[in-house]
Amino acid sequence: MKEYKIDKELEKLMPKLTEDETVKLEESIKIHGYKGAPIFVWKEQGVIIDGHNRYELCKKLGYTPEIEELSFENKEQVIQWIIYTQLGRRNLPDGQKIHYARMLRPKLEQEAKERQRKAGGDRKSQKYKESNPPRNGGDVEAGAVTPQNGGDEGTRTNPPRNGASDKHKNEVTTQLAEMAGMKREKFRMGEAVLNSDNEQLKADMRNGTKTVSGAYKELKRQKQNDASAHELQRLKESGREIHLPEQEEIPEPAAVDIPAAPASDSLAAHLDYLKDCMDRFCAIMQPEEAWLKSKKYYRGSQEYYSEKKDETHKVIGDSLYVMRRLRNLISAMEPINGANENLILINRAKQEEE
Repeated sequence: MKEYKIDKELEKLMPKLTEDETVKLEESIKIHGYKGAPIFVWKEQGVIIDGHNRYELCKKLGYTPEIEELSFENKEQVIQWIIYTQLGRRNLPDGQKIHYARMLRPKLEQEAKERQRKAGGDRKSQKYKESNPPRNGGDVEAGAVTPQNGGDEGTRTNPPRNGASDKHKNEVTTQLAEMAGMKREKFRMGEAVLNSDNEQLKADMRNGTKTVSGAYKELKRQKQNDASAHELQRLKESGREIHLPEQEEIPEPAAVDIPAAPASDSLAAHLDYLKDCMDRFCAIMQPEEAWLKSKKYYRGSQEYYSEKKDETHKVIGDSLYVMRRLRNLISAMEPINGANENLILINRAKQEEE
């Protein structure tokens, strides 16, 4: 069997087989011989570009696989071939598709900039500059602060805008999402995960253990927790008092007398059971609502203000209000004698005032 070289950079681009997959492939080769796809080789360099795992197993077991040689001018062309080949595989997890597609971003962004340059650049911006010269007669960039307008020389209030760059990035993101066979938003979430420093999360998304949306949500939670911890630390180091609710000793919860299950499957029995449950729930929560609303709440990424009430209090009040309305509605429900068990009468005369 002819020896071919392994390029570590190219090998890293290929997904590695798991231990279980390697064992199954080895058993298959032992029993049936090598029946898989050809091993692809960069002809000019004698380097394997696809089929590293299969090549190593065939070499170990003494089989000669089919070899197909392809010509390339340079390694960059080889890398692009590998990426497009991987994106064409149907069984690739979404995380892997995003992983490969994003490798093409620098190339596509450069092509977008080149197209704009050949088309004449940002003509609208240039025309605006020509028709709106600086008032002080000098060549002053937008956003600059000069001695003439009250500022110090060399300082700036706002950085220059980078609209063209953002446009290229958004345009390319759409292209990459199409290459990966998914919506732009899904691709954007996956790329955010791959740009993070959470190596385990990136690996889980690439191998399909976590979905793209699941990995993105976990990344957002991690960032929020990190931001909260950072904000608390910053406030502590600044010497400012942090007005957090005092930790109170929480007594053991009292035993709750849960209503017995309905004695029968009749509609009347189920309605009585629901009414009993709702009455007890509202009776328990009435004082607890007041206790919760008397507290102050700290949302890590913003500074705590002691007097004003935030949305937490509103959510508590709204939730209990809805539960009371539901209790009132259930209290007005009655079965209709002789009617179908799926039909319930709402007796408005019995419904309590809200």
